[in-house]
Amino acid sequence: MLKRMTNGAAAALFALIVALSVLAVSCETSVDADPSLAGTWVASSDGFTVTATTFTYYYPISSMTESYSGTIVSHSDYTDSSGYITIKVTSTPGSYTPTVDNYYVLYWSGLSDSGVAEGGAAKSYKITNPDGTKTIVNDYYGNSDQATAESTYTVENGYFSYLGQYTRQ
Repeated sequence: MLKRMTNGAAAALFALIVALSVLAVSCETSVDADPSLAGTWVASSDGFTVTATTFTYYYPISSMTESYSGTIVSHSDYTDSSGYITIKVTSTPGSYTPTVDNYYVLYWSGLSDSGVAEGGAAKSYKITNPDGTKTIVNDYYGNSDQATAESTYTVENGYFSYLGQYTRQ
């Protein structure tokens, strides 16, 4: 036997349905808004694109001219606030780039929905020559061995001292 719902009970049920609908939409929106490194990121002069399998760095960004690119061979979770990507370099049409077929490590930090800081493994340092003079060494070529590249090119080892600030395109 069905009982007839009073106006107060009907209004309460309607309010509950509306509240649950709003809650469901809110939850869905927050899942979609999770930051991910995948996509194209730009700064005033350069940018980069991360896909499931490739990393491409552009300079200058105004013409989206490729400076170097590679196949991603390992990476941190793209939704982590910071992490590393290792690529095997496949193309280097730009200057001051890693060497083709070397492994090159990139680092990101502060990932949000709209921004991220990112940089490639580069470090300049001075060495003392046998005659006592100093030579500046620029290390941005990558390494022929993946394990060596990944253990060498770290924040702890003094790489990634400069990170560019990028926004999602």
